[in-house]
Amino acid sequence: MHKQTRLHGVIDAATAALDGGLATLQGVHTAIARKPFAPLRLAPGVAEVSEVVRVIHDGITSLVYRGLHTAIAVAGGAARLAARVAATGDEDLRPGSPADLAVAAINGFAGDRLARTGNPLATTMGLRHHGRNVALERGALAAAFRKASPRLAVFVHGLACNESLWRLHADRHYGNRHTTYGSRLQTDLGYTPLYVRYNSGLHVSDMAGNWRSCWTEWSPRGRCPSMS
Repeated sequence: MHKQTRLHGVIDAATAALDGGLATLQGVHTAIARKPFAPLRLAPGVAEVSEVVRVIHDGITSLVYRGLHTAIAVAGGAARLAARVAATGDEDLRPGSPADLAVAAINGFAGDRLARTGNPLATTMGLRHHGRNVALERGALAAAFRKASPRLAVFVHGLACNESLWRLHADRHYGNRHTTYGSRLQTDLGYTPLYVRYNSGLHVSDMAGNWRSCWTEWSPRGRCPSMS
């Protein structure tokens, strides 16, 4: 079985979006087409003719849309095959890069589908440190946060974005693009910032278990720290 890369994920997401958009267009077309035929069925002398026209119209449009759906599926399959032949890599995206932000946006608007279909673009909840995921194991956490203070500040981004939000326009305001809300709290008040990345397109109830497993590892006594 071939490994699914981010490129495969992009292809799958684009194919689904195109197919879904076409389905919406087909639905609108069908709804509009019904309007003129409905009163014609009641009109004396033209009811039978209008019904023949309607059947022909519906048959042609159905055939056209089926062809378009097939074309999208074939194009998506060809793109996936091309990506497999090219043996495209799956390197980590640079935090805050256009590609990284695009993936965050896709998760915000289609994250539930990405997770349900096992798409590689689906974001897994976790802690981020210096642009990388930190394994939720005590050893890894201790190594990443060696100078952690008892005062924690948990930064949770909003819909369709990721932890890069917390350094938005930092270069313009502070003359250093690496300055974040968290680094300022750390410098000024001694807080240890913890940046969370998660799939913002999932329902809140689906995220509850992920929150519990994520924060339990941080606490020495196996309890989640306060979020207040």
